[in-house]
Parts: sequence; C-alpha cells; structure tokens
Amino acid sequence: MTVGIELPAGAVAGDDFAFWDNEFRIVSTADHRISDIDVVAYATAVQLPDGTIATDARLEAPKVWLGPGGVDGTGLTSAQARELADTLVQLADLADHWAATA
Repeated sequence: MTVGIELPAGAVAGDDFAFWDNEFRIVSTADHRISDIDVVAYATAVQLPDGTIATDARLEAPKVWLGPGGVDGTGLTSAQARELADTLVQLADLADHWAATA
C-alpha cells in the first residue's frame, strides 16, 4: 500500500495508488471552465509511488485535455477564444513543469 505521497504542485486530485495495483496513480488539476460555453480544460499526469511524474512511452506523459462537451460548431467569441487560449497555455506550462521534475 502506498500512502503519504503528496500531489505534485498544481494538482488538486489523485487516484488511490491501490486502484492501479500500487504502480502509479493519475493526478489532475481542477477543471477550468470557459465562460458561457460547454468546455472544460484540465491537465493530468501519471505519478509514480516515489512521487515522480512518468514521462516514458509505457505510461502517458503529462497531458492537457478539453472536455466534456466541446465547441460544437457554434463558434467562440473573441473573449472566449482568448480565455480558452490563456487557460490552455497555463495548463501546458504546468504539464511541462511536471515533466521536467520527473
């Protein structure tokens, strides 16, 4: 059983290591909702029992996700597009930070 491993900086949630046979857990940021559209941006990473973040091909490297929903052909206002772009850049920077500290 793996206990006492802190979440990496910027992560707000993590699976129980036991769910993945104590090999790793998935950690994630908070959802970043984009104003007035059904888009949520967030980042995830695979954290190993020693606290490091996986970056190899066997396990996924940190990623930025868009979901649930998405932009469904209705288009974005320029303000929504800028908000989404800013959020994606912030999450990409965090994913790069996680990968660099592995």
